[in-house]
Amino acid sequence: MINDDELLIRLRNPATRSRAFSQLVQTYGPRLHAHLLRMLHKRADADDVLQNAFVKVHRGIDGFRGDSQLYSWMYRITTNEALAWLRKRKRVLSLEAENEAQWVDRQLKAEPFFEGGEIMRLLHAAIATLPDKQREVFQLRYFEELPYRKISEMLQTSEGSLKASYHHAAKKIETFLFQLKEYIGVDRLDFWNDKMRALFLNNLSKPRPIQHSEHIVSISHLHSRRALIAVAGNHLHA
Repeated sequence: MINDDELLIRLRNPATRSRAFSQLVQTYGPRLHAHLLRMLHKRADADDVLQNAFVKVHRGIDGFRGDSQLYSWMYRITTNEALAWLRKRKRVLSLEAENEAQWVDRQLKAEPFFEGGEIMRLLHAAIATLPDKQREVFQLRYFEELPYRKISEMLQTSEGSLKASYHHAAKKIETFLFQLKEYIGVDRLDFWNDKMRALFLNNLSKPRPIQHSEHIVSISHLHSRRALIAVAGNHLHA
């Protein structure tokens, strides 16, 4: 696999730029697209924003100075495009934080790409209520499981500030999950008992794989947050 330094050399050479850019898209496109799906919750929007982002990457590659990793630079471009798209969508749909959460919940129910259960859908709805910075930090830390050092490079923010943002985000998500009816209209989730809720919220505050637990039915063999959430979602429909 070609490294970033060699790829940049080829991108800046008119004779090899076209093929090198195709390699760039193939290498980083899927990861950026997954990031956009988590931000936008609609495949068509993610496709459009990714295309816009790569147009800007293509136009700006000669100005890339190498102060950060190539992916970090592209991530910032892509995220800025996504945030602009979200602001436009909020204006067009007249969305506030609460009804944006409802929109995300309905959208994920309708999206074929989304394979998560009820808890994962509610988690995405909760994330939609967060301020932009907290939303971004939470997603990088929780879903991509990146260390704060790496997030600091990507967002050009101190690790202390990132930790504070993650903490505030987790507390707001906790509040959201205690107010499901107010935000989403969910009266009661049978499996969402005190032990399940405590395990889930504890996991939010400690973004690392969970260990063996006997707190909920049949999860003693699981080791990851994603597995826990999937089991919760499956249990809801059992």
